[in-house]
Amino acid sequence: MLFYNSYFMGLFLTGEYRHQLDEKSRFRIPPKLRNSLGEDPLMTAGPDGCIILMSYLDGVGQIKDAYGDIKINSSSDTPAPLKEARKVLANASRATEDNQSRIVLPPSLIRHAGIKKNIVTTGFLGRIEIWSEEKYDAYMADDTVVENV
Repeated sequence: MLFYNSYFMGLFLTGEYRHQLDEKSRFRIPPKLRNSLGEDPLMTAGPDGCIILMSYLDGVGQIKDAYGDIKINSSSDTPAPLKEARKVLANASRATEDNQSRIVLPPSLIRHAGIKKNIVTTGFLGRIEIWSEEKYDAYMADDTVVENV
């Protein structure tokens, strides 16, 4: 089976962009980032309170890699992976653009990210991260370094 993986295909997204959501929770993805995602990319809840936006095929592949071992009859015996999988999958949706190249952030993802009005989009290797401006600035100001275990 041929599987598209942006990391191996050379997709390397970088940069930081600041925006405001409009009254309908819409914003434009910077063309420099958007052009690499393909049609109707996948968005879902990400780590540290961000929203992840990536190509649909990459998103499906990464979700399967991360949660494919969770069995349909899994219970609270594995609470952390099961809860994380439920949160990611419940919040996953296709990000379709309107006729003015804007996407709408769903209310559940806005709550997850703590977005009020201002957002920051960043390129992060093969994906885009969307943050509330406040969370992003606080996260980047924290000089704590986590060492590899």
